Amino acid sequence: MEEPLDYTELIARFLEKKIDEDEFADLTNWINESYKNRKIFDQYNEVWQLSNVVFNEGYYNTDAGWDSLHNRITINNTVKNSKIRLIKANQLIIWKVASVAAMVVAALFFGLFFQKKPKLSTNQFVTIQSPRGQKSKVILADSTVVWLNSDSQLTYSNDFDGEIRLVTLSGEGYFDVKKDRKRPFIVRTLNADVKVFGTRFNVCSYSDEQLTEATLEEGKIAVNIIGKVNPVEVTPGQRMVFDKQSDEISLKMVDTKLYTSWKDNKLRFDDAVFADVVKKLERWYDVKIILDKDLKYSERYTMCIKTESLREVLKRLKLTTPMSFKIEEEKVFIYPKIRLPMN
Repeated sequence: MEEPLDYTELIARFLEKKIDEDEFADLTNWINESYKNRKIFDQYNEVWQLSNVVFNEGYYNTDAGWDSLHNRITINNTVKNSKIRLIKANQLIIWKVASVAAMVVAALFFGLFFQKKPKLSTNQFVTIQSPRGQKSKVILADSTVVWLNSDSQLTYSNDFDGEIRLVTLSGEGYFDVKKDRKRPFIVRTLNADVKVFGTRFNVCSYSDEQLTEATLEEGKIAVNIIGKVNPVEVTPGQRMVFDKQSDEISLKMVDTKLYTSWKDNKLRFDDAVFADVVKKLERWYDVKIILDKDLKYSERYTMCIKTESLREVLKRLKLTTPMSFKIEEEKVFIYPKIRLPMN
Protein backbone atom coordinates (compact mmCIF):
# COMPACT_ATOMS: atom_id res chain seq x y z
CA MET A 1 0.00 0.00 0.00
CA GLU A 2 1.41 3.38 -1.00
CA GLU A 3 2.11 6.00 1.65
CA PRO A 4 -0.24 9.04 1.41
CA LEU A 5 1.45 12.16 0.10
CA ASP A 6 2.44 14.78 2.66
CA TYR A 7 1.20 17.91 0.89
CA THR A 8 2.65 20.20 3.53
CA GLU A 9 6.07 18.85 2.67
CA LEU A 10 5.21 18.96 -1.04
CA ILE A 11 4.31 22.67 -0.85
CA ALA A 12 7.54 23.34 1.03
CA ARG A 13 9.51 21.51 -1.70
CA PHE A 14 7.68 23.55 -4.33
CA LEU A 15 8.53 26.83 -2.61
CA GLU A 16 12.15 25.77 -2.20
CA LYS A 17 12.44 24.98 -5.95
CA LYS A 18 13.12 21.28 -5.25
CA ILE A 19 9.92 19.89 -6.77
CA ASP A 20 10.01 17.65 -9.86
CA GLU A 21 7.39 17.41 -12.63
CA ASP A 22 5.52 14.42 -11.13
CA GLU A 23 5.34 16.08 -7.72
CA PHE A 24 4.18 19.30 -9.35
CA ALA A 25 1.34 17.40 -11.07
CA ASP A 26 0.34 15.83 -7.74
CA LEU A 27 0.39 19.22 -6.04
CA THR A 28 -1.72 20.81 -8.79
CA ASN A 29 -4.36 18.06 -8.54
CA TRP A 30 -4.45 18.41 -4.75
CA ILE A 31 -4.91 22.22 -4.96
CA ASN A 32 -7.87 21.78 -7.29
CA GLU A 33 -9.62 19.25 -5.05
CA SER A 34 -11.13 21.73 -2.58
CA TYR A 35 -11.34 25.29 -1.32
CA LYS A 36 -9.60 24.19 1.89
CA ASN A 37 -6.58 22.96 -0.09
CA ARG A 38 -6.35 26.22 -2.04
CA LYS A 39 -6.49 28.13 1.24
CA ILE A 40 -3.60 26.09 2.68
CA PHE A 41 -1.59 26.77 -0.48
CA ASP A 42 -2.37 30.50 -0.21
CA GLN A 43 -1.21 30.54 3.41
CA TYR A 44 2.23 29.40 2.30
CA ASN A 45 2.14 32.17 -0.30
CA GLU A 46 1.47 34.57 2.60
CA VAL A 47 4.77 33.45 4.12
CA TRP A 48 6.51 34.14 0.80
CA GLN A 49 5.15 37.69 0.83
CA LEU A 50 6.58 38.11 4.32
CA SER A 51 10.06 37.02 3.24
CA ASN A 52 12.85 39.55 2.69
CA VAL A 53 13.01 39.67 -1.09
CA VAL A 54 15.67 42.09 -2.35
CA PHE A 55 16.54 43.67 -5.64
CA ASN A 56 19.95 43.51 -7.32
CA GLU A 57 20.76 45.70 -10.33
CA GLY A 58 17.12 45.84 -11.43
CA TYR A 59 16.48 42.11 -11.15
CA TYR A 60 14.12 40.23 -8.90
CA ASN A 61 16.40 38.28 -6.55
CA THR A 62 14.45 35.05 -6.01
CA ASP A 63 17.39 33.22 -4.45
CA ALA A 64 17.57 35.68 -1.56
CA GLY A 65 13.84 35.32 -1.09
CA TRP A 66 14.04 31.53 -1.02
CA ASP A 67 16.80 31.59 1.59
CA SER A 68 14.66 33.78 3.82
CA LEU A 69 11.52 31.77 3.19
CA HIS A 70 13.24 28.48 4.06
CA ASN A 71 13.99 29.85 7.53
CA ARG A 72 10.38 30.99 7.96
CA ILE A 73 8.60 27.80 6.88
CA THR A 74 9.23 26.23 10.28
CA ILE A 75 7.23 29.02 11.95
CA ASN A 76 4.42 29.06 9.38
CA ASN A 77 1.73 28.14 11.90
CA THR A 78 2.54 31.27 13.91
CA VAL A 79 2.63 33.52 10.85
CA LYS A 80 -0.59 32.33 9.23
CA ASN A 81 -2.60 32.94 12.40
CA SER A 82 -1.34 36.51 12.76
CA LYS A 83 -3.84 39.31 12.24
CA ILE A 84 -1.30 41.77 10.78
CA ARG A 85 1.07 41.23 7.85
CA LEU A 86 3.92 43.68 7.25
CA ILE A 87 4.92 44.27 3.62
CA LYS A 88 7.66 46.69 2.61
CA ALA A 89 6.63 47.95 -0.79
CA ASN A 90 10.16 48.48 -2.09
CA GLN A 91 11.14 44.90 -1.27
CA LEU A 92 8.80 42.70 -3.29
CA ILE A 93 6.50 42.18 -6.23
CA ILE A 94 3.00 41.11 -5.19
CA TRP A 95 1.49 38.52 -7.50
CA LYS A 96 -2.27 38.82 -7.24
CA VAL A 97 -3.63 35.27 -7.01
CA ALA A 98 -6.95 35.56 -5.18
CA SER A 99 -9.14 35.82 -8.27
CA VAL A 100 -7.31 33.25 -10.38
CA ALA A 101 -8.20 29.58 -10.57
CA ALA A 102 -5.89 27.36 -8.56
CA MET A 103 -4.52 25.68 -11.69
CA VAL A 104 -3.51 29.05 -13.11
CA VAL A 105 -1.97 30.07 -9.80
CA ALA A 106 0.19 26.96 -9.74
CA ALA A 107 1.21 27.47 -13.36
CA LEU A 108 2.14 31.09 -12.64
CA PHE A 109 4.36 30.11 -9.73
CA PHE A 110 5.87 27.26 -11.71
CA GLY A 111 6.85 29.69 -14.45
CA LEU A 112 8.19 32.22 -11.95
CA PHE A 113 10.37 29.75 -10.07
CA PHE A 114 11.84 27.81 -12.98
CA GLN A 115 12.43 30.60 -15.48
CA LYS A 116 15.03 33.36 -15.59
CA LYS A 117 14.73 36.33 -13.28
CA PRO A 118 12.41 38.96 -14.82
CA LYS A 119 13.68 42.47 -15.46
CA LEU A 120 11.75 45.10 -13.48
CA SER A 121 9.91 47.85 -15.31
CA THR A 122 10.76 51.36 -14.15
CA ASN A 123 7.05 52.21 -14.02
CA GLN A 124 5.56 49.00 -12.71
CA PHE A 125 2.26 49.00 -10.83
CA VAL A 126 2.24 47.18 -7.53
CA THR A 127 -0.93 45.70 -6.04
CA ILE A 128 -1.19 44.81 -2.36
CA GLN A 129 -4.11 42.50 -1.56
CA SER A 130 -5.30 42.01 2.03
CA PRO A 131 -7.35 38.80 2.07
CA ARG A 132 -10.64 38.38 3.93
CA GLY A 133 -10.09 37.83 7.61
CA GLN A 134 -6.66 39.49 7.60
CA LYS A 135 -5.10 42.93 7.70
CA SER A 136 -1.89 44.23 6.16
CA LYS A 137 0.55 47.01 6.98
CA VAL A 138 2.33 48.55 3.99
CA ILE A 139 5.28 50.98 4.02
CA LEU A 140 5.44 53.03 0.80
CA ALA A 141 8.60 54.40 -0.79
CA ASP A 142 8.05 57.89 0.73
CA SER A 143 7.71 56.35 4.24
CA THR A 144 3.93 56.73 4.24
CA VAL A 145 2.36 53.90 6.27
CA VAL A 146 -0.88 52.27 5.14
CA TRP A 147 -2.96 49.71 7.01
CA LEU A 148 -5.33 47.67 4.82
CA ASN A 149 -8.43 46.11 6.32
CA SER A 150 -9.85 42.73 5.38
CA ASP A 151 -10.76 42.22 1.70
CA SER A 152 -9.02 45.44 0.59
CA GLN A 153 -6.64 46.28 -2.22
CA LEU A 154 -4.08 49.06 -2.75
CA THR A 155 -2.51 49.79 -6.16
CA TYR A 156 0.24 52.31 -6.95
CA SER A 157 3.22 52.87 -9.22
CA ASN A 158 6.67 51.97 -7.94
CA ASP A 159 7.79 55.29 -9.47
CA PHE A 160 6.78 57.55 -6.57
CA ASP A 161 8.82 60.53 -7.74
CA GLY A 162 6.17 62.46 -9.70
CA GLU A 163 4.38 65.69 -8.85
CA ILE A 164 1.68 63.78 -6.97
CA ARG A 165 1.71 60.59 -4.92
CA LEU A 166 -1.28 58.65 -6.21
CA VAL A 167 -2.66 55.37 -4.83
CA THR A 168 -5.89 53.56 -5.69
CA LEU A 169 -7.91 51.95 -2.91
CA SER A 170 -10.69 49.39 -3.05
CA GLY A 171 -11.95 48.54 0.43
CA GLU A 172 -10.75 50.17 3.64
CA GLY A 173 -7.41 51.72 4.51
CA TYR A 174 -5.89 53.82 7.28
CA PHE A 175 -3.21 56.26 6.08
CA ASP A 176 -0.38 57.92 8.00
CA VAL A 177 0.94 60.13 5.20
CA LYS A 178 4.48 61.48 5.19
CA LYS A 179 4.37 65.28 4.97
CA ASP A 180 5.45 66.77 1.64
CA ARG A 181 4.09 70.26 0.87
CA LYS A 182 5.29 70.11 -2.73
CA ARG A 183 3.71 66.74 -3.59
CA PRO A 184 0.13 66.05 -2.48
CA PHE A 185 -0.89 62.50 -1.63
CA ILE A 186 -4.13 61.36 -3.32
CA VAL A 187 -6.20 58.30 -2.43
CA ARG A 188 -8.41 57.41 -5.39
CA THR A 189 -11.55 55.33 -4.83
CA LEU A 190 -14.44 54.37 -7.09
CA ASN A 191 -16.43 57.49 -6.17
CA ALA A 192 -14.00 60.02 -4.76
CA ASP A 193 -10.44 61.34 -4.51
CA VAL A 194 -9.03 62.21 -1.08
CA LYS A 195 -6.26 64.82 -1.31
CA VAL A 196 -3.77 65.43 1.53
CA PHE A 197 -0.25 66.72 2.13
CA GLY A 198 0.48 64.97 5.42
CA THR A 199 -2.09 63.63 7.87
CA ARG A 200 -3.72 60.58 9.49
CA PHE A 201 -7.11 59.45 8.24
CA ASN A 202 -9.29 56.45 7.37
CA VAL A 203 -11.01 55.79 4.02
CA CYS A 204 -13.69 53.13 3.51
CA SER A 205 -14.99 52.45 0.01
CA TYR A 206 -15.98 48.85 -0.73
CA SER A 207 -17.46 48.33 -4.19
CA ASP A 208 -20.37 46.30 -2.78
CA GLU A 209 -21.33 48.87 -0.13
CA GLN A 210 -23.52 51.94 -0.47
CA LEU A 211 -21.34 54.39 1.47
CA THR A 212 -17.94 55.97 0.82
CA GLU A 213 -16.45 57.31 4.06
CA ALA A 214 -13.46 59.40 5.14
CA THR A 215 -12.66 59.93 8.83
CA LEU A 216 -9.90 62.36 9.85
CA GLU A 217 -7.78 62.01 12.98
CA GLU A 218 -5.12 64.65 12.36
CA GLY A 219 -4.35 67.29 9.71
CA LYS A 220 -6.71 68.26 6.92
CA ILE A 221 -8.13 66.52 3.86
CA ALA A 222 -10.23 67.54 0.87
CA VAL A 223 -12.60 64.96 -0.62
CA ASN A 224 -13.52 65.39 -4.29
CA ILE A 225 -16.70 63.45 -5.03
CA ILE A 226 -17.08 62.46 -8.67
CA GLY A 227 -19.80 64.64 -10.24
CA LYS A 228 -19.61 67.31 -7.53
CA VAL A 229 -18.17 70.77 -8.24
CA ASN A 230 -16.71 71.69 -4.87
CA PRO A 231 -14.51 69.46 -2.67
CA VAL A 232 -15.60 68.63 0.87
CA GLU A 233 -13.08 69.88 3.43
CA VAL A 234 -12.78 67.64 6.49
CA THR A 235 -11.24 68.77 9.79
CA PRO A 236 -9.91 66.59 12.65
CA GLY A 237 -12.62 64.56 14.39
CA GLN A 238 -14.99 64.73 11.43
CA ARG A 239 -16.42 61.90 9.34
CA MET A 240 -17.52 62.52 5.77
CA VAL A 241 -20.05 60.10 4.29
CA PHE A 242 -21.15 59.97 0.65
CA ASP A 243 -24.26 57.90 -0.08
CA LYS A 244 -23.94 56.51 -3.61
CA GLN A 245 -27.65 55.76 -3.87
CA SER A 246 -29.10 59.08 -2.65
CA ASP A 247 -26.11 61.13 -3.94
CA GLU A 248 -26.04 62.95 -0.60
CA ILE A 249 -23.03 64.02 1.50
CA SER A 250 -23.00 64.33 5.29
CA LEU A 251 -20.29 65.68 7.58
CA LYS A 252 -20.30 65.38 11.38
CA MET A 253 -18.09 65.11 14.46
CA VAL A 254 -17.51 61.54 15.67
CA ASP A 255 -15.38 59.44 17.98
CA THR A 256 -12.72 58.57 15.41
CA LYS A 257 -11.72 55.41 17.27
CA LEU A 258 -14.97 53.82 16.11
CA TYR A 259 -13.67 53.98 12.54
CA THR A 260 -9.91 53.51 12.99
CA SER A 261 -9.43 50.98 15.81
CA TRP A 262 -9.70 48.04 13.40
CA LYS A 263 -6.00 48.53 12.60
CA ASP A 264 -5.29 47.79 16.28
CA ASN A 265 -7.34 44.56 16.11
CA LYS A 266 -10.41 46.10 17.70
CA LEU A 267 -13.76 46.05 15.92
CA ARG A 268 -16.06 48.66 17.45
CA PHE A 269 -19.78 49.24 17.00
CA ASP A 270 -21.77 52.19 18.33
CA ASP A 271 -25.54 51.98 17.87
CA ALA A 272 -24.96 49.93 14.71
CA VAL A 273 -27.81 48.18 12.90
CA PHE A 274 -27.77 44.39 12.60
CA ALA A 275 -27.05 44.42 8.84
CA ASP A 276 -23.90 46.51 9.34
CA VAL A 277 -22.71 44.25 12.14
CA VAL A 278 -23.19 41.16 9.97
CA LYS A 279 -21.27 42.64 7.03
CA LYS A 280 -18.30 43.59 9.19
CA LEU A 281 -18.28 40.20 10.94
CA GLU A 282 -18.11 38.47 7.55
CA ARG A 283 -14.93 40.31 6.63
CA TRP A 284 -13.44 40.18 10.13
CA TYR A 285 -13.76 36.38 10.45
CA ASP A 286 -13.68 35.45 6.73
CA VAL A 287 -17.06 33.73 6.74
CA LYS A 288 -20.31 33.92 4.81
CA ILE A 289 -23.29 34.76 7.05
CA ILE A 290 -26.67 33.63 5.72
CA LEU A 291 -29.74 35.22 7.31
CA ASP A 292 -33.05 33.39 7.40
CA LYS A 293 -35.77 35.28 5.56
CA ASP A 294 -38.06 35.03 8.60
CA LEU A 295 -35.52 36.58 10.95
CA LYS A 296 -36.82 39.79 12.49
CA TYR A 297 -34.22 42.20 13.82
CA SER A 298 -34.47 45.83 14.84
CA GLU A 299 -31.84 45.92 17.57
CA ARG A 300 -28.84 48.22 17.53
CA TYR A 301 -25.48 47.21 18.92
CA THR A 302 -22.74 48.93 20.88
CA MET A 303 -19.77 46.67 21.57
CA CYS A 304 -16.05 46.11 21.02
CA ILE A 305 -14.57 42.89 19.66
CA LYS A 306 -10.92 42.18 20.46
CA THR A 307 -9.81 38.56 20.67
CA GLU A 308 -13.22 36.88 20.86
CA SER A 309 -13.96 33.98 18.55
CA LEU A 310 -16.87 34.15 16.12
CA ARG A 311 -18.86 31.76 18.29
CA GLU A 312 -18.34 33.97 21.33
CA VAL A 313 -19.51 37.05 19.41
CA LEU A 314 -22.62 35.29 18.15
CA LYS A 315 -23.46 34.22 21.69
CA ARG A 316 -23.23 37.87 22.73
CA LEU A 317 -25.63 38.85 19.96
CA LYS A 318 -28.08 36.18 21.15
CA LEU A 319 -28.40 37.97 24.49
CA THR A 320 -30.30 40.85 22.88
CA THR A 321 -31.52 39.35 19.61
CA PRO A 322 -34.13 36.55 19.28
CA MET A 323 -31.88 34.39 17.11
CA SER A 324 -30.10 31.07 16.91
CA PHE A 325 -27.10 30.17 14.79
CA LYS A 326 -25.22 27.26 13.28
CA ILE A 327 -21.60 27.31 12.07
CA GLU A 328 -20.58 25.01 9.20
CA GLU A 329 -16.93 25.57 8.14
CA GLU A 330 -16.87 28.99 6.39
CA LYS A 331 -20.65 29.49 6.57
CA VAL A 332 -22.81 30.76 9.41
CA PHE A 333 -26.60 30.34 9.40
CA ILE A 334 -28.65 32.71 11.56
CA TYR A 335 -32.33 32.01 12.02
CA PRO A 336 -35.18 32.95 14.42
CA LYS A 337 -34.90 31.61 17.92
CA ILE A 338 -37.03 28.52 18.41
CA ARG A 339 -39.58 29.11 21.11
CA LEU A 340 -40.76 26.09 23.07
CA PRO A 341 -44.56 25.81 23.45
CA MET A 342 -45.92 26.64 26.90
CA ASN A 343 -47.50 23.79 28.87
